[in-house]
Amino acid sequence: MVVFFVILAVLTIIGALVLRTHYRDSFRVTPGVGCAGGSLLLVAGGVMLAALLKGFTGSPLMLALVVIAVCGLMAALYAPFLANLFGTSVVDFIYPTGGGEVKTYDIAEKLTVEGRYADAVDEYERIIQEDPEDVEPRIRIADIYCKTGQYDLAVRALHAALQLDLPPEKWCHVANRLADLFAQKMCEPRKAKAVLGRIEQKYPHTEFARYARERIARLHT
Repeated sequence: MVVFFVILAVLTIIGALVLRTHYRDSFRVTPGVGCAGGSLLLVAGGVMLAALLKGFTGSPLMLALVVIAVCGLMAALYAPFLANLFGTSVVDFIYPTGGGEVKTYDIAEKLTVEGRYADAVDEYERIIQEDPEDVEPRIRIADIYCKTGQYDLAVRALHAALQLDLPPEKWCHVANRLADLFAQKMCEPRKAKAVLGRIEQKYPHTEFARYARERIARLHT
């Protein structure tokens, strides 16, 4: 009987691990794996709970250890997720305008790691549609296009980012990335100088302008 409970406990933990890994995108990227983990967790955990309610004839100490181990591991696995879930709900209740929303790029990052660049770009485009003022997905799209050698599309993505209402440090960061793209990837130092010149014009008498002037001096046309 104890072996039976140990097997059920192991299966429950495996299901919890699989589901935890895939819960964010189980219905978008890996539906089979996500559903399999959830099913295993429900079936194994349900059978174990049903057997406990029906009666356990083995060693009470062993049973207690198995139950404590399963509960402890489940708590360790899901504590961050549950804390984020309930914490976000509380903040959303206090700040109903959406102050508790935390944006993540997990799905797009996973697609990028898997080499599914077109799907990753689509996912970042979806994020942009939800929040057109978010600059980060535009930068990440440019990174993907650079990785795949589509430099013209990367330039377009960074140009679009520069049209947003960004704080000076972020705007200059994007502009420097665009200058890097022109100078290092596309071998067009004149265009790189033009971008750096925009920094000088937009933020004169700042460290951003000073750094841009230094970069311009180092570029050879």
